[in-house]
Amino acid sequence: MIAFGQGTRMTPEDFAIIEPVVHAAERVFLATNDFYSWQREKTEPTDRIWNAVLFFMISESLSEEDAISKLKQFIIDEEDIFLDKRKKFCAIHYDIPSHLQRMINALEPAIGGYHFWCAVCPRQNAWKKDPPPTFTLTNKTETQLDDGLIQNAPRSDSLLDLQLVDTCTNNALSLEARHILNAPASYVRSMPSKNIRTQLIDAFNLWVGLPLEFLGEIKKTVNDLHDASLILDDIQDQSPLRRGKVATHHVFGEAQAINSATYLFLGATKLIHALDKPAVTSDLLEELENLFLGQALDLNWKFTMSCPNKDRYLGMVDKKTGAMFRLIFRMLTTAMEGSAKSASFDRLAELFGRFYQVRDDYMNLQGAEYTQQKGFCEDLDEGKLSYPVICCCEADSTARDVVLGILRSSAKSRPARLKHEAKLQILTIMEQQGAFRETYRLIQALKMELEAEIDRLEELHHKANPVLRLLVLTISNIPEPCSTYL
Repeated sequence: MIAFGQGTRMTPEDFAIIEPVVHAAERVFLATNDFYSWQREKTEPTDRIWNAVLFFMISESLSEEDAISKLKQFIIDEEDIFLDKRKKFCAIHYDIPSHLQRMINALEPAIGGYHFWCAVCPRQNAWKKDPPPTFTLTNKTETQLDDGLIQNAPRSDSLLDLQLVDTCTNNALSLEARHILNAPASYVRSMPSKNIRTQLIDAFNLWVGLPLEFLGEIKKTVNDLHDASLILDDIQDQSPLRRGKVATHHVFGEAQAINSATYLFLGATKLIHALDKPAVTSDLLEELENLFLGQALDLNWKFTMSCPNKDRYLGMVDKKTGAMFRLIFRMLTTAMEGSAKSASFDRLAELFGRFYQVRDDYMNLQGAEYTQQKGFCEDLDEGKLSYPVICCCEADSTARDVVLGILRSSAKSRPARLKHEAKLQILTIMEQQGAFRETYRLIQALKMELEAEIDRLEELHHKANPVLRLLVLTISNIPEPCSTYL
């Protein structure tokens, strides 16, 4: 019908290309029709009713009201599935003919238009003048439905009926479980983000030149892994906020949040495995191991209040934060062909990881934006031994004893927040020991090293990378150390 309305003629080959997206849209259309036509259909003889509301009533033993609500949620879920399939399709088939692009682009507004038409058309709304009574299941109803569903099939003591209901029930349970499983991940994705890693992939691809479809899978993998790490970090750090919103585990519970984050790791691994490039899968698994090893060190130092020196801390950062940057570069370089494959991007990944983590440590204690989004000096609430804290501890043994003593005492009352006065005392000591100034100098030095490394790679590839330079410039915008704490 959409093709007819557009005056589009499609060959069987054309339809085969867009068929998965069209079928996803059809599921929405069919379920929407059942939702709006139920009040009219339910007055028909039960052996003539073919409606999802009645199906949910029988397969899940629901009341009419609950079955209608179930169908409504089913439509919402199917719309999400359609949008996801369309997004992936467009990323892979970005160069399809224009008449197929028009078909794909028309599906979403067609779904919205069909919703509106069903909501106002006389055919689906005439019942409102004389609302029918509530529909109630009886044994006769179920028998008639069974006969209607499988009237041409061989029967064996209603076993086929039970198998049909069991299959449909299992499918419905799977949809419900998937919705529950994805809810924490969807919540954390809804939070504002600078999308640094996605921008880095686009910038790096100026040198690599991989196809857009492969690039899209890498982006989704990296984003899923990052979202999973955010959820787990907030649980491990007992954070109340994430980017100015209530942390995921406080909304969905710790157990469900952990389950969702673990599933994201699984999904990312399956996604890369499906690319049928074993070397890329190996890259993913190796860097995931590095990430967990780095996190183990960080958590252990915080739990035992064992302050590492600066070199050991940066070594931990190379494993934990550097893993994600290294993963990006490794997956892209492993997949590409040509002379660029022999180039080493390890140093660039290491510099990005160190710059990003030390900058985050500094901004948590100095940046007003971090205070708004996560709370005032949240790292101190967590007892985190960040780079500025380590600088302070290395500068003076007395300062070290006081700062670690306050953090150790606070750990006993966690998850309660560290008192404001205690935070001000730690900040003052850190300022007196020059910890913030030293951290700021390291950030600037890392920025200069990053720019020098970009110079080297631009010369190696004979191609400038203004996107990467702009990204470095954007995240380098940090304030100088503040000397006053309110």
